[in-house]
This record gives sequence, C-alpha cells and structure tokens, in this order.
Amino acid sequence: MSSVPTVKIFWSGGFDSSFRMVQLSRQKVAIQPCYVCVGRRSEQRELHAIVSIREDIEKNPETKCTILPLVKKRLEDIPPDREITEAYKRLAQQYHIAYQYDWLARFCKAENIFEIELSVDKDDRGLSAFLEACGKLTAINEGCISYYVIDNAGSSQDLSLVFGRFRFPIPLYDTTKKQLVELYKEYGYGHVIDKTWFCHCPIKGEPCGTCGPCRIAMEAGMQFRFSSSAVERYEKYRKRGKLRRWLESRLRWIELRLAFLLIRLRLINIARRMSIRLRLIDS
Repeated sequence: MSSVPTVKIFWSGGFDSSFRMVQLSRQKVAIQPCYVCVGRRSEQRELHAIVSIREDIEKNPETKCTILPLVKKRLEDIPPDREITEAYKRLAQQYHIAYQYDWLARFCKAENIFEIELSVDKDDRGLSAFLEACGKLTAINEGCISYYVIDNAGSSQDLSLVFGRFRFPIPLYDTTKKQLVELYKEYGYGHVIDKTWFCHCPIKGEPCGTCGPCRIAMEAGMQFRFSSSAVERYEKYRKRGKLRRWLESRLRWIELRLAFLLIRLRLINIARRMSIRLRLIDS
C-alpha cells in the first residue's frame, strides 16, 4: 500500500493560499501548512482565518486530505543567511519584489525544507513577470499534484538561490482572482471567500484598500471584498500615484534638459578656450 504524499504549503489565511488548501482537500494527501509570524497588525486575523477555514475543510464530507498541525515560526527566530540575503538584494535592485521572499527562503533553508508551495496567481503580475524575466519555469506533474518549479539551468543563480525551494501550484499560477472566485463556488466553498484575510494594515477591522495585497485585489476586480471607504482610499491613493508619476516624468525631462544645457555650455567654453589659444599662437 503506497504511502500518502505530504504537501508542504505556506498558508497565510489569504485568498490564494486558502484556495489551494480547498483544492488539495479533495486529494488523498497530508497537508503540512506553515506560517511565519512577522508581527504584522493583521497577524491575529490571518491566524483566525486559518483556524476557521480549516474547520470548514475538515467538516466538509468531500474532504479526503489530512491537515497536519500548523507549523509556526517567528521571524526573529529565522537565522540570517548572507548568501540568500545578498542574492535577494541583487534581484530587488532590478525588480520590485517583496522583502518576504528573503526570509521565506531563509526559513526553508534553516528548516531544511524543499518543495514547499508558494501560492501565486495570474494577477500577481509583479512576481510572475519577475520570475519569467529572470529565469525559466518548468511544469511538473505528479498525478493529482501539478506545479511549476524554477529551472536552475535556465535561470540566474540568484533566482535559484532565493526561489529554488518553492513550488508554484498549477492551475493556481495560471488563474486570475476572478476565476478563483468561481472555482471557490464550484468546490462549494463560496462562503469561505469572506473568511480569507489579505490586508496587512486593517483600519477599524476592515481591509485598508491601500497596502500591497489590497491594491493587488482591487486591480484584479475584487472590489466586492472592500467597504466603500476602502475603495475611496484606494482611488485617492491611485490618483496620488498618477500625480507622483507625472511629476517624476516632468522632473526627469527637466533634468535631461539641464544636462543638455550644461553639456552645451561646457562645449561652448571649450570652444572659446581653444579659440583664445589659437589667437595667442597666431600672434
């Protein structure tokens, strides 16, 4: 009799990772969820979401999986790793990627964890675009479990060092948040959507609308997850961002004009000095 495979996953109680938990629940697997405590204001809400959604999964008659106890690790207990951190910094200089990938990679190395799932969907444009720009992904199919991994041969050494221990589950990686809403409902977990938590900086117990995860959700058409005040905050943030980008573009134009002006003045001064020298030689 074959043993039941164990699937390790970072579970934050958020929309994407909770969907993956629901999806895996229909398979005969043991799920090992992991959570890193970083001291965010939203931490207790995330842990509450994990407990509540876990109860829903375990009560569902179609559940075939076994969910192992949540592995929790405090950020301050993750040992430093200069090699990983330096690789992350070099990547972050080229692309805007969240700082969490540094300590997630260090956590995996310290705990000797390989092949742990990182829930990324198609609307996480920053990360997916970054992964595809810096390297190559290879699809792996292991029966009921499919996922992408970093192809070390076709990827930079820094990318492999930081992201090489992660799996990116299929079809989640190729699915938009709007499509995931429908899949939640198809699985009979439509009610779980409102239990998930993604905001890092809640205001009066509600998603703020302006932190990174909130902006990703807004831009993916998930406004129904937000109050009217959160939507209003997001719109103000977006308009300020447009104004800031416009000002930055104007400043760059002014800097460019000034640079050309300085070069022109310098060339004029050089020409004048040469002219003076020539006149002195002729005299």
